[in-house]
Amino acid sequence: MSGYWDAFKNRRIADTRTALIDAYASLETWMAENAQLRLHIDELKFDIDVWRAHYAGLEAERDYLLSELDKAVGGAENNPARKPVHKEGDFRIENVPRKGEFPQMRDHHYITKLAKVISGQMPHLGSRKKLIREREIHD
Repeated sequence: MSGYWDAFKNRRIADTRTALIDAYASLETWMAENAQLRLHIDELKFDIDVWRAHYAGLEAERDYLLSELDKAVGGAENNPARKPVHKEGDFRIENVPRKGEFPQMRDHHYITKLAKVISGQMPHLGSRKKLIREREIHD
């Protein structure tokens, strides 16, 4: 009878050992995939930071060019890029620092281009108004 129990015990040990080896292999696979995903996430975060830095640079360039144009035409009130598109109505800039102001000609060009890009290449971003409002991408 002891032979039966020894065989049973040995079989259970072998089965458990095999199950542990399989589980460990699965864990190693998962850990490798997880490491690859973490690297990919880090790369995406880096890309986001690159675009944020690029956008900050573009904002600085825009501000510089607008101020130079202001000087060249005798002040901001004479700058065609700063002319209001609408002088009345409900549509106002929603985000700081220009919150509450009427849109200017430069805003019109920005919003028009944004709408064209979204509708053509990036429809997953949704409507331009929702994108501007929720992501505060327009100043």
